[in-house]
Amino acid sequence: MKDKAAPTSSTQGASFDATSHQLELMALRAKIMEMEQRQTFTDGRLVHPEELKHLIPEFSDGLGINKWINTIRYNSELYGWQDRTMLLYAGSRLTGAASEWYNGFRNTLKTFDEFADTIKKAFPDRCNEAVIHSQLASVYKKISESYTSYVYRVNALGMSGHVSEEAIITYVIRGLSRDPLYDSLVTKDYRDIYDLIDNIKRYESHLLLRKNPERRSPSHINTISPRPIPPRQTTTEPLRCYNCSNHGHHSSQCTQPRRAPGSCFRCGSTSHVIRNCPVPDRRQLTVAAVQGNDNETAHLDSGENGNFVQLEAYQEL
Repeated sequence: MKDKAAPTSSTQGASFDATSHQLELMALRAKIMEMEQRQTFTDGRLVHPEELKHLIPEFSDGLGINKWINTIRYNSELYGWQDRTMLLYAGSRLTGAASEWYNGFRNTLKTFDEFADTIKKAFPDRCNEAVIHSQLASVYKKISESYTSYVYRVNALGMSGHVSEEAIITYVIRGLSRDPLYDSLVTKDYRDIYDLIDNIKRYESHLLLRKNPERRSPSHINTISPRPIPPRQTTTEPLRCYNCSNHGHHSSQCTQPRRAPGSCFRCGSTSHVIRNCPVPDRRQLTVAAVQGNDNETAHLDSGENGNFVQLEAYQEL
């Protein structure tokens, strides 16, 4: 019998390389498995307490526990929260009666699923449809509220009571009965709530266009210039002395004797005042004479040299 040939050095080298590659591959797989296991125990992105207020609303008591639990589960998928983080965040957003309840069960609830099942029993989400329909029947659009916000507010209220979408649309339109859009909305059928919003926006844009004042073209502008208003003629009173009642100077420049305090301004008597003075007002007589001559020039005899003096309406004899 022939002896088997001894393996050559090249064959031994190839066998050694294959074994080393297998060892490296096994070590790499083990490292990957270790990283995957480590990743399962690492939490996702943690959020700041102020940010958490916007992600998870507070829960006190009453209705809405199912929606609240679903909100936490939804955010946990987005942020990669682990079970202990979900439980921590949920407990921190409880207030009122729900917070008092959680203080009694804090040490017995180890997982978020246990927490969710227990709090649902403590605050059952039983919705009375009659109450929801009563609230929908009394809802109206607020003055400072946009149409879109109003529609979604009514829609959320209806969905909380499992009200049909057709009934929600009816309640939305009914709540706009005092609004200018009501007549346009009530005459049309809508496929869904989004079709209703689309029509509301279109009607709202038309309403805004109608409210804007119409701009006149240049051909309609009145090119006739307005008639100028003549300046108002004002009559200036001549300079008059309050001591002697003559014109042409002030009382400080008067050379006549000083009139007694409280005496009549017209005749100087101390027995009466000017409104009871028996002496006629020479100025009123002059004006009456001028007006009686139909605005003709009045000529009065001075009585001294036979000359005639022309008098203006404001002058006195």
